[in-house]
Amino acid sequence: MLDDSCFASLEGLAIANRYETLVNSRGLCLHASVEFGREARRLGIDSRLFFVRWRVRNDLNYLEHWAVATENGRVLDLTAVQVDGDPRPLRRVEEYPVNYVRPRLYPASVVLDAMTGHVLTADHHYLRRQVWRLHLQLFRHDAAEAVWSASPRALYEAIAAISRCCFSLSAGYLLERVLARAVTLLSSLNSVR
Repeated sequence: MLDDSCFASLEGLAIANRYETLVNSRGLCLHASVEFGREARRLGIDSRLFFVRWRVRNDLNYLEHWAVATENGRVLDLTAVQVDGDPRPLRRVEEYPVNYVRPRLYPASVVLDAMTGHVLTADHHYLRRQVWRLHLQLFRHDAAEAVWSASPRALYEAIAAISRCCFSLSAGYLLERVLARAVTLLSSLNSVR
């Protein structure tokens, strides 16, 4: 259990590093959470933290949301402003909107180990292969827990989650390829004129 002074340090770190505007925080929840987790690891307290991942329903911009949670259910969310406009980084899981469903907790080591050697794009997002690697690690964790607890439903949910990730990453890749091809075709048409 995190003692009060340890939590106060994490709270101060979260407040100091939170994103205060929607524009600055858009799509950076995973990156901000991983960096926060790395700092907690550097301080030697990551074994008492979890990453929490929500599935986001009915949102055209996001499929999931990430934050860091403590053992007692307190959430340290550096990009909370993108959730509901409130930049306050200290929350409880129950405070999230109803379209943030199925919060799953993962030991910090599961996520941090999957995100070693990260490379960010210019806009501070992870490459597809890194996101895929993370989701494969989460699938392994969820599937092992489902088998260990003999829960077919949990195994189904793990398979559904990795399938959604695969579809999303594949669709994004194909869309980028189509757009790149369209730009190439338009450039060649303009050069013919």
